[in-house]
Amino acid sequence: MRALPGVRAAAFVSILPLNNRNNTESFHIVGKPDPSPDRGFNAVFNMASAGYFRMMGIPIRRGREFEERDAASAPDVAVINEAAARAFWPGESPLGRQIVLPINNEASQILTVVGVVGDVRQASLGIPPRPEIAVSPMQSHLRGSSTTIVAQTEGDPKALAESLRAAVHSANPLVPISRIATADDVVSNSIVEPRLYATLLGAFALLALVLACVGLYGLIAYSVSQRRHEFGVRVALGAAQSTIVRLVVGEGLHLAAAGVGIGLVVAVAATRLLVGLVVGVEPQDPVTFAAVTFVLVAATLLATYHSGAPRGAVSIQIAVLRDE
Repeated sequence: MRALPGVRAAAFVSILPLNNRNNTESFHIVGKPDPSPDRGFNAVFNMASAGYFRMMGIPIRRGREFEERDAASAPDVAVINEAAARAFWPGESPLGRQIVLPINNEASQILTVVGVVGDVRQASLGIPPRPEIAVSPMQSHLRGSSTTIVAQTEGDPKALAESLRAAVHSANPLVPISRIATADDVVSNSIVEPRLYATLLGAFALLALVLACVGLYGLIAYSVSQRRHEFGVRVALGAAQSTIVRLVVGEGLHLAAAGVGIGLVVAVAATRLLVGLVVGVEPQDPVTFAAVTFVLVAATLLATYHSGAPRGAVSIQIAVLRDE
């Protein structure tokens, strides 16, 4: 694949990020006691070829990544992520440390840590990175049901799909290829479920906002209409129309301010329960809060203005009781 025109780099990995797959293995750390007598340390194990981390843009924090020299005849090495460094070697350098990976009941593999790479959300965007240990496929005794070949291309990657497929079949025509996807496709597929939840939640929230505006308008309009007689008396006694409007609008704004204040307090508390639903969105989004506040206050102003402004003539009937 590296020799194909338009391919900048190529590597393969056992578990691709955002693939919702985990291969957890138990291991021991040389010089450290196990967490319990019958249980060792646990981490997600992955297999990655030389140049994989650099090609994927995963930063090398310390040491190095896998290289072509990490062959079967070379000392067995491992590359860990920052989460594993913090979990297993807190406050110290993990470079040069050794772990023991059991192969079967009679044999085990000793791996030397040669590099630390940045954390990657391996399972999904909503799950924080877990301690992960990568091993070279040329040295590993781990076996998986599938592997993923990653190619960095120039231009449209879909234009090279058939060339990449032909390269795999030229090495072994019996190897099945389940699918060919771009990085954008991988990210999009990983958030299908959260996107559905977010869309449904947004639709219901918009419907609730519309119903709140309609109900608020109707309630304010009805409340103001019940005071028509009072407004008529005020006008008959010399009150200006602008005074009536300011009175009604002011009372409506006080009511809206109280409702919005209570609603904001409840919303701040409620959004913390939904923080894990949409990745990358802060629970206290000032733009959303400001927009909802503006809409509700505007609905209140509209209702009070249209309902409170006196229109037309006001008649006052005075009954005079004549003394018999």
